[in-house]
Amino acid sequence: MSRIGTIILTTWVFLSSGVLATEISPREISLRTSVIVESEYLTLEDFFGISDERASTRIARSPKPGRTATFEAKWLYRVARAYKIDWRPMSLATRVIVERASQQIYRDQIEDALTASLREKGVDGKIEITMRRLIKIHVATNQLASVGIEHLAFEPGSGRFIANLTAPANDPSGQRYRVSGRVHQLKTIPVVNKRMRRGHEIRRNDIEWINVRLSKIPQDIVMDEEDLIGMAAKRTITRNTPIRYAYIRKPILIKRGSLVTINLTTPMMRLTAQGKALQEGSIGDTVQVKNMQSKQKIEARVTGVNKVAVVLLERNALN
Repeated sequence: MSRIGTIILTTWVFLSSGVLATEISPREISLRTSVIVESEYLTLEDFFGISDERASTRIARSPKPGRTATFEAKWLYRVARAYKIDWRPMSLATRVIVERASQQIYRDQIEDALTASLREKGVDGKIEITMRRLIKIHVATNQLASVGIEHLAFEPGSGRFIANLTAPANDPSGQRYRVSGRVHQLKTIPVVNKRMRRGHEIRRNDIEWINVRLSKIPQDIVMDEEDLIGMAAKRTITRNTPIRYAYIRKPILIKRGSLVTINLTTPMMRLTAQGKALQEGSIGDTVQVKNMQSKQKIEARVTGVNKVAVVLLERNALN
């Protein structure tokens, strides 16, 4: 080969090497099939992983915070050609799924914002808020995770409300949502903190308090703990359940068939006799008792455990 031919060949090899050094080889392009982004816009780097001056080029809007978007093979190929990226899909099934990173606004935050707005409208006391549809609110990671109430319409009679929310709060560019639901007034009532079997006496340390919707409380529900303390379960009472007056009674001090002491006390004397209870009874109840000696049946008032006091009209029954 001539010297001139050698120089030409050497120059061509050098230039070719220089071009290959500045271009991106197809082997260096690695499509990212699953991407999580934080910014509002998607770039070439997000999809193709390039790092040259084109990397930060915006090519699409990111999905809304907390949501995903799918980019199909045809769209990806058009982008690659438009920006001279040496890449083509292996098949039409090729796709990229992009998720926008976010912070979630939870239900309790929404309820707190609604409660504050309802207080401004004069709603007081303990309340419970129910919403017809549970919404999921997400904001971008670079935004404040807050929610505000732009407008709230409330009907005191029915408790229904409609509210317009914005997240983040007080952000003109924030996302808007509409929720509706109902406000329930609550009442704190005493209940037992464990299962009570029939005859079990309720003590102060057996009682705790729960909030119940006022509209769900029947007329005969016990509202005062003093009405429970010292009473006995007339039937099995479930824990943390509103208690009806029909479920409780004074403790049984005399059981039917038990032996009792019959007392008659007057200013002049005190007589006692043995008897048999024909009825069960609590303190203050009037029960029938059979005198074991005379076999007569008398009525007496329960004064203690297996103790009764006969009324004066019945004093002859002791004889």
